[in-house]
Amino acid sequence: MSGTHFRVFVVDSRNRHSYARIRDSAAIISVPVRLRGEEREETVKYLRLRLERLLHKHPNRFLGRRIEFRGECVSRPLGILTSIIKDKEPSRKPNYSIADREGSKEVMISLPTSLNIQEYTEAFNAIATRAVIESSIERLSDTIRLIDAEHFRERIGRISIRRSKSVWGSISHNRDLTLNFSLLYVPKEMLEYVIVHELSHIRNRGHDRRFWESVGKVIPDYKERRAWLREHSSLMG
Repeated sequence: MSGTHFRVFVVDSRNRHSYARIRDSAAIISVPVRLRGEEREETVKYLRLRLERLLHKHPNRFLGRRIEFRGECVSRPLGILTSIIKDKEPSRKPNYSIADREGSKEVMISLPTSLNIQEYTEAFNAIATRAVIESSIERLSDTIRLIDAEHFRERIGRISIRRSKSVWGSISHNRDLTLNFSLLYVPKEMLEYVIVHELSHIRNRGHDRRFWESVGKVIPDYKERRAWLREHSSLMG
């Protein structure tokens, strides 16, 4: 793992099955409480070995961190310089405003003083996320429609951005396209791949040969881009 270390935690749970996962530089091995003695030890050993093999095969897969806003910062969704600042004047309800500057944007967040530290942190992150989505959706939609006009010429429904821990993108039968919030921060080539991937599903709902041929016509190196997104799946969320 090139000198990277993960803390390992073994926890008991009331779930029927055992599982192992990695989040925020920690390896969590969950074992049902019904397992005891040698059976429990063998289960932990097996899951730990499986994690080690996975990390060896994909050394960069779990090194990234999901995009969060824990306080005032400078962010670059879709490469646009965005200053996220706190309003000195508190408000009765959480709210925000977006101002366009010369080649950049400024997000002003106002929160109630009644919030405790944890509530404040969670509210700040949620409001900042909402503001970044609002400030980025038009530019992202333009990119999607440009790719569609050039390669697919299909009708696209509603376009939205959401946080998700499991998928980079999805498209419904109504052709509503949803992209992962973290795609606002990945290299442009990776964003383009996800867009092409989802638009290809309009004609091919599965992942058969015709589907991948459709993707490959637009992005010949799609396998490399797909591998990059798998390696950086911990960015999702």
